Order: sequence, then structure tokens, then C-alpha cells
Amino acid sequence: MMKHTTVVSYINSLQYGREEVLFLRSLILDLGLEEGLRWGVPTYFYMGKMVVSISVFKSYFGLWFHKGVLLTDPLHVLVSGNENTTQTMRQWRFQNMSEIIPEHIKSYLLDAISVEVRNLKVPKQADKPIFIPDELSNVLQNNTALDLAWNKLSKSCRREYAEYIATAKKIETQKSRLQKIIPMILSAKGLNDKYKGGG
Repeated sequence: MMKHTTVVSYINSLQYGREEVLFLRSLILDLGLEEGLRWGVPTYFYMGKMVVSISVFKSYFGLWFHKGVLLTDPLHVLVSGNENTTQTMRQWRFQNMSEIIPEHIKSYLLDAISVEVRNLKVPKQADKPIFIPDELSNVLQNNTALDLAWNKLSKSCRREYAEYIATAKKIETQKSRLQKIIPMILSAKGLNDKYKGGG
């Protein structure tokens, strides 16, 4: 996948949703947010803090609100986009231009900006114990090096890995996910490290 260096190159590369993304972008920029790239997608900032990103997928495009869990969501349109990790981010998904109603979009954007203006913080989750599924537990018990590497990971990393395995509905999927994460754990990497950092 090509790594884009500008928002314009990202938008020009789109096979689907280009017109809609340009329209969403214009609505966001009208509110004076700063534009940049994070994780390879257009992202918009207030005083250096991420407010919202635009992403395009195979069957929909959407707005990612970085502290979406704090928004009021009067239209009940926000969803958690990832089954394992998006505890604070929320996504508003669209299929076509007719679903993009400017006054609604701007209302949510203003709410998201207000969160940053007021410097609101997402409350930390209660420090609940990590549930380790049997498939993962068995592998750890039978691989000393892996068990040592596992225990050196932060609690949040271990929780992400455990949930990643636990949310697989089929044993075959759990096993394939295990094969994927074993080298990552041995390398002291978090499950979502590739999505973090600059863009």
C-alpha cells in the first residue's frame, strides 16, 4: 500500500468516496481546524490535539472522532469501529453523499472541538483483571521464552492481545491469530503499534 505524504495525494488515490471525502474535508476546514496526516489518513487538529480523521474503507467512509466516547451523540450515529481497541474513538459511517447533512456534521465537529477547548479527559478504565483465553494460556505455559516476553509487556498490551484472541469466535481463527501474534510478543511489540505514531 502506498504511503501518502499529503492529504491531497491521499484523496487523489481514492477509488471510492472521493467526492464525499472532499465535501467532509471542506466542512471540517470551515471550522478552522489544522490539517495533517496521522496513520496515513487526513486528520484534523485543534491546538495540536487530534479531533477527527477521515478514513475510507471498502464499503463505507467515515469520520473518526478521537474522543468520540465523550460526545453527546444526539443522533445515535457513533459506533466503536474496532472490536478490540477503540475504547475512546468513535466512528460515524456513511455510504453516499445523501447521508452527509452539513448541519449535523458541523454540530458533531463543534462538540468534538468543545471537548478539546474544555480539555476534557477520557476516564481511565477500571483496572479489571485480564482474562486470558485457554488457547493463549496453553501456548504461554508451554513456551518459556514467550511467557517471559509476555510478562514484560505492559498490562494494556497484554489486555489487547488477550481480547484479540478471545473475540475470535472459531478455534481455527484463534489459532491463526495466535500464530500472528507470537512473533510480535517475542519482539516486545504491541498489537496495534503499527497504527500508532506519526504519519
